[in-house]
Amino acid sequence: MIPTVGFNMRKVTKGNVTIKIWDIGGQPRFRSMWERYCRGVNAIVYMIDAADREKIEASRNELHNLLDKPQLQGIPVLVLGNKRDLPNALDEKQLIEKMNLSAIQDREICCYSISCKEKDNIACVIDCGISHFSGLFNTQNPEEAETSSDVFQSFLAIILELLSVPLKYFPEHGPS
Repeated sequence: MIPTVGFNMRKVTKGNVTIKIWDIGGQPRFRSMWERYCRGVNAIVYMIDAADREKIEASRNELHNLLDKPQLQGIPVLVLGNKRDLPNALDEKQLIEKMNLSAIQDREICCYSISCKEKDNIACVIDCGISHFSGLFNTQNPEEAETSSDVFQSFLAIILELLSVPLKYFPEHGPS
């Protein structure tokens, strides 16, 4: 998986619902833009290189600075520590500790150790999406319920694509 430079945007429309997914680079020159792209979103997926221990502190500080912005209050966060296939990668417990995730009390937060390269632990990301974030796409209108489900399935498909995981690994979660 090649790190994002700048940003990529994907847009999915199903019925009267549109989802925009912003994939924003983590390089220092792009960090000042993070807040602008995160305003008004339904969820934040924050991916870090779990094998690059030298940058964990900076990553923690950036995440906490981002989440301290009043405009982003309450937005749920999914923290993904990529490269778990490498021997020096932090596991989930270490990520939670080093990223000081337990200090984040004003929102729902999930953390997983994954490997995009090896397609490892990606199912946990899907399960987290289903159990924690699917409500973001629910609707009170029964006529829109099917569309909402389709949109959520498309959302998961896009997340998998951003993680460079072909849908063939999770066909039950692909768009119908």
